[in-house]
Amino acid sequence: MLNSELKNLDRGRRKLPLKLKLSVLICLASLVNLSGAQNDNSQINFNLNKILYPYVNVSAPKELKIADSKASENETDYCFKPQCIQTASRVLKYMDTSSDPCDNFYKFACGQFIQSQIITGQSFELRNHFKTLHSEMVQKMKNILKQELKPTEPKYVKLMKTFYQNCINTETISDNEISKLVLDSITKIDGWRYLKNNSWEDMSFQWEDFDSKLQKELKLYETPFLSLELALDPKNNSKFFLKIKKPSKLEELTKNFNKFKNIFDELSEYDISLETVFNGIDKIKELLMNISIPENYEKLEPFKRMTVKELEKKYSNILWKKIINTNLHPFTEVRDDDIVLISDTTFFKKFNELINGVSKNDQAIYLMWGAIANILSSNDEIRKRLNNKEVCFIDLTNFFRNSFGALYVKNYYNETANNKHIEEMFTNIFHEFQTIIKNVDWLDNKTKDNALEKLSSMYESRQILYKISTDKEIDEYYANLEITSGHYFESMLNVIKFIRHSMISVFRLPVNRSHIIFRRNSADPVATNVFRFNTVGISQGMLQGDFFNANRPMYMNYGSTAFTIAHEFAHGFDNIGRQYDKNGYLVDWLQATSNEQFISRDRCFISQYDNYTDEEFPGEEVLRVNGTRTLGDNIADNGGLKLAYLAYQKWVEDHGPELLLPEINYTQSQLFWISYAQSFCEKATYFAKWQIYHNDVHSPKEFRVIGSILNRPEFARDFQCPKGSKMNPETKCSIW
Repeated sequence: MLNSELKNLDRGRRKLPLKLKLSVLICLASLVNLSGAQNDNSQINFNLNKILYPYVNVSAPKELKIADSKASENETDYCFKPQCIQTASRVLKYMDTSSDPCDNFYKFACGQFIQSQIITGQSFELRNHFKTLHSEMVQKMKNILKQELKPTEPKYVKLMKTFYQNCINTETISDNEISKLVLDSITKIDGWRYLKNNSWEDMSFQWEDFDSKLQKELKLYETPFLSLELALDPKNNSKFFLKIKKPSKLEELTKNFNKFKNIFDELSEYDISLETVFNGIDKIKELLMNISIPENYEKLEPFKRMTVKELEKKYSNILWKKIINTNLHPFTEVRDDDIVLISDTTFFKKFNELINGVSKNDQAIYLMWGAIANILSSNDEIRKRLNNKEVCFIDLTNFFRNSFGALYVKNYYNETANNKHIEEMFTNIFHEFQTIIKNVDWLDNKTKDNALEKLSSMYESRQILYKISTDKEIDEYYANLEITSGHYFESMLNVIKFIRHSMISVFRLPVNRSHIIFRRNSADPVATNVFRFNTVGISQGMLQGDFFNANRPMYMNYGSTAFTIAHEFAHGFDNIGRQYDKNGYLVDWLQATSNEQFISRDRCFISQYDNYTDEEFPGEEVLRVNGTRTLGDNIADNGGLKLAYLAYQKWVEDHGPELLLPEINYTQSQLFWISYAQSFCEKATYFAKWQIYHNDVHSPKEFRVIGSILNRPEFARDFQCPKGSKMNPETKCSIW
């Protein structure tokens, strides 16, 4: 195929001036949009020669054969389906053909897109295809969420609509209302008696018991002495473990002290001064902050594994079972042989030594203030967020991500048309990656076997995170969640409690990676590699727009969508992903010699990307790509692009050459590269650029394209770039 393409290659040849081509294609794109509006899969059966060209007074080129939708052995045939015409129009609109593709392929592919985007101001603003897809998804879903509840629709849809409408229609709760909720709860558990000066004499007081009572009364309460959560052990993710950490955000604990004065006015019957209360709270906060500082930053161990019995023995002044059982209530209780992961062991050693030296009433006051401060802080956050009603949508997607994605897919995604193509992409990429691993000369045989096992496991678990459940399955999951029309604050409390109980319910059970709690938001245009599950996936929300269309040529889809999928496959073998084995366990499966070879190769990428700078950024600061921080994604970009290209060649081998896009004189392989580059076209404000260069783990879009293109000899061959040109340097970086 490539030889026959090269025979037709002539980068300087044009049948029509570019502006005239654009006029022709835009006119036709509008026409076919109207004719195909009712059925996206419909065929154009009328004679395009008679309809298109009279409008622009240009005769159809004699050598251009109007072909049907099937690929032809004659590679001069063109595709005139609506999707092909629309794609051709977009490709030409984005390209800057005055730029040499062998000098700067990003400007060649995206030059006019960048010039056409007008953004001003110093805010963080981006214009790209991801943003467009997301904005379109948001508007579609808002249209559904604003509709009235229907008696026949599933429960989960009613829950989401009610939650969203409660949020956009709510007024914030005053601090006095919030304070009353806390005051009433503390009164129920007789907590105010600890404000008396002689309360320290109550030797039966245990802060863990009082903490348990507060947690059962207040849905938003979290103990201020430590942090306890359920998490996967990176060394063994077969089940959930308890993770214990030191408290966070200690500085924020006293920011609402002024509000406590109003609360305290209602408690004047207790014989204790406000100053005494504040001093007690501040004293414990300072103690916790002092022991939170690590003794040696160089020897920090993320988490130490031990049984509950060992935990109790090591830190014997803390009633661990009481604390843990409170968090596991009402589903189960902890056992002596349960494994916990504890970080910050130095903190807990000191806390264990010092806590009994703190007076009982100071302990109680600190816990009460933790309850008050936490709920006041939550209300502050809600108040700030509700000033921007867009947060209502964000909260909904965070709390209902799996059901949100299901609702989107069932309304806006064509599984029948798309899934077979996506499945074929996964399969082609998998087989090409297998071949690459088998043929690389720097891996020893044992490491190759490990890599192939990991790849096979990754392929077998593909798309499990974006599996769409039935309405019945989702409703069963939300069976114990109730949200009534009314106040948003109560809605949020109910959802938080439900999510917490959902997580606790799976404690100690074998991890089922396809469980609904692990499902991602299928509406969000993203792709994923979850190292701990060793699985890859792409959301249904991404399989649309400029990224994917089942009715356009596959070279366009492989340049965008297949690359994205292949990028995620390659992530499993980047500088971080390679540390996880086929089961997602944190295991060093590379043999020593192969590990050294990998490191020597990834140094090449670091050096390459370290040299990229933004030449247009104003001022004295030079924005430079951080090749170390972006290493993982740079490896994934380079490996993914190679895989996607090879996967497309496999597609052609199976299906035959495809029709070309009308009035675009580039071969199928060239259009693959153009599609890849145009999926990254972006215009950003200077502030957004600064943030990307300083914080993002991805390289800026321009250098994602250039940095991977110039390492591909196939690109240089397809565009006939001379050796030593910018897009075909002598030295190229490669791992896979």
